[in-house]
Amino acid sequence: MKLKLKETVEMYKYHLSLGSNIEPRLGHLKQAARQLNDLGSILAKSSIFATSPWGFKDQPEFYNAILYLKSRYSPVHLLEKIKEIEYGMGRQSPVRWGPRIIDIDIIWCESIRIHEASLSVPHPRFHERRFVLEPLRELTDALHMNDEIIRVSDLLLNCTDQSTVQKIAAAW
Repeated sequence: MKLKLKETVEMYKYHLSLGSNIEPRLGHLKQAARQLNDLGSILAKSSIFATSPWGFKDQPEFYNAILYLKSRYSPVHLLEKIKEIEYGMGRQSPVRWGPRIIDIDIIWCESIRIHEASLSVPHPRFHERRFVLEPLRELTDALHMNDEIIRVSDLLLNCTDQSTVQKIAAAW
């Protein structure tokens, strides 16, 4: 009788940013979270924050949140799955930073750096966006990158984005 050894599956831990400014905003965030949970396991969710638009200002305010997801999908494969979710929900991108049903970004993946044409992790501008940092700080103040620790509270102190970010719902 041969014993089969368990295969080791690498697990990745992500902080994902979700945003929507097309009604029903909360419904879109919930639907995206359910589908993301199918890709692994949501370990934590931030509150939902109402935020003023970033980039293209002439549009409705956003609802934003951060999810902490554990998944077997590598960052590149997870990005493919995220795009499937976004476009499956009806996302269109006629205007850069314009209105959208759902926007999902990989903000951070513990101890992984990627700089490719299609994907950069950590997200290259997350530290410039208060709508990412405020909900992220609810989940953690310490982002780990190998031996380095980045404090979200320090990033917020140095953030020049003065957009309005207001907590509107803790449980969702």
